[in-house]
Amino acid sequence: MGFPFEPAAPSTKPGERTKSCKPGRLGHSMPLTRGQTVGYDDKRLAFRFTMLNAGDTIDCQISDAAMDELIGTKGSPHTIREAQFLEHRETIEGLASDLFDAAGALRGAVVRIFSKHIPK
Repeated sequence: MGFPFEPAAPSTKPGERTKSCKPGRLGHSMPLTRGQTVGYDDKRLAFRFTMLNAGDTIDCQISDAAMDELIGTKGSPHTIREAQFLEHRETIEGLASDLFDAAGALRGAVVRIFSKHIPK
């Protein structure tokens, strides 16, 4: 993507967010770091994953429609969502991090990525 990388800046105050050396899609540093894949949620028609914010786990999900929009497909079966997520993980996590950063840190909030969040 051609973004310049900067070394991570260590936190100097308790509770202060450290900045990752990987920029988000909007060009600023990602406040969240990679967590774990959780899996597909049949009830919400979304793929669930976690990210970390200074040791706190942040629940995240990307809807089927958003993942299809991101990949450029339509109607992908839920059985391949994990493979799609892993293939596009950096981009999806960047979007989740940008949404988290824009909304502010709300304890217990879930970061949800919908089609409207996918850049055209």
